[in-house]
Amino acid sequence: MKNENLDTLVSLLSTDWFLPHWHVLGISIEDGKRPAFQNGCRDIVRQILGSAKQYWLADFSAERVEKTHSLFCALLEECHADKRVVEHVSELLGEGHSEPLENTGWIILSVVEMMAKGTLDESTALDSSLREQVMRVWHTIDRNGSCEADFERLCRNSHSAWDTFIRNTTPDLPTRLADYVVSTARTDKFQAFWAALTASIPLRQRLELGRWLGGVAESMTGQPLELPDGSSK
Repeated sequence: MKNENLDTLVSLLSTDWFLPHWHVLGISIEDGKRPAFQNGCRDIVRQILGSAKQYWLADFSAERVEKTHSLFCALLEECHADKRVVEHVSELLGEGHSEPLENTGWIILSVVEMMAKGTLDESTALDSSLREQVMRVWHTIDRNGSCEADFERLCRNSHSAWDTFIRNTTPDLPTRLADYVVSTARTDKFQAFWAALTASIPLRQRLELGRWLGGVAESMTGQPLELPDGSSK
């Protein structure tokens, strides 16, 4: 359940470069509690690493992971994290999004982004009324949930002592934490978009959209597309 997701999230929230961007992952802590929360995450990172210099050499036993989880839950409570934040953190620490769902999200968002930019092959045109509804939802989600920061650059270029230390725990993957942010935020964006879209159109149009997306995705990737709610059927 937890393991690497837990370790990654704790490490991310300990850094200086990500401190102004916690909201991207749906995490909000009272301003007065944020320094204590960040320092608490740093203490947990030390617990994760133990005597290891690199993350890959840390203890990954069930006992260590459970201890890390207990410490993190206690820190959330100590810093009076809102119930919604605790629930969202639980989602992030759970099994997470399955690989098929992540792949589906990336593909569909890519198709919709191409549609919005007008770069999608005209031969794959979607019914105009349905396209209008898709774009209306997309522009709402894109405006409210856009992730404009260059997290890879922020991660690489932060030279605070702690951020340098964190990068050096995975020297072969210096942007591991930034990659996690981008992947998680994009999957969350897809879920918000898909939930809003499917709630705004009737079943007939959902099925039509599913078939269209499936055809476009297969022409791009050569693989069939399995939508979260079976709308491709």
